[in-house]
Amino acid sequence: MTAETPRDLTTKIDGRRAVGARNRERLLNAAVEVFAERGYRGTTTRDIAAAAGITERTLFRQFPSKAALFQEAVAGPVERFFADFRESWSARPRGSRDSETEIREFFGSLRTVLEGERALLQAFLAATSVGDGEGLGDLRTTFTPVIDSLVEIFAVEAELRGWNADHGIAVRLIIGMAFSATVHRDWLFTDDQLANFGYLIDQLTQMTLWGLAGPRAE
Repeated sequence: MTAETPRDLTTKIDGRRAVGARNRERLLNAAVEVFAERGYRGTTTRDIAAAAGITERTLFRQFPSKAALFQEAVAGPVERFFADFRESWSARPRGSRDSETEIREFFGSLRTVLEGERALLQAFLAATSVGDGEGLGDLRTTFTPVIDSLVEIFAVEAELRGWNADHGIAVRLIIGMAFSATVHRDWLFTDDQLANFGYLIDQLTQMTLWGLAGPRAE
């Protein structure tokens, strides 16, 4: 038998990593669908593995528990949004866009991401609120790092634009409005209001920038 060369070993390792990455992606895609359909309590790791077309043993090589898989399925897209937002913000010269444009785009993009994860976020809230989500932790723990990152961005923008609000609270209120307008939309808004996405984003932007009084007349 011919001895394996270092290159052969490297190729094998790279191949295993590629297979592992593909399995992880398949599991996350399957988890999103199954959790959204059945909720946290009604879903088993066997269900997810079957939906992904892999074995349950393979699932546990990628994720130590159902809770860990659910956490990543819920948090992953939102964390990627904040990472992309920070990268986009960092690439722009400071002050290159007016406040209204910055905030409107942020609200619009964030609400689009949350809309895509709405069923999972609802399942998360349901599981933790009734005690069925043992091991899940809470959304505060999950999203604190990305919120803190956004607070840093807000502090820079606030100094540039003369915003005087408490940075940490302001950022959380902004995210909270986008979150509520998405996750709790069914009882908050009428069908007519929900049908006009642009108008809703305009109102969120107006409330953030000018409060109830609206834009000042020039």
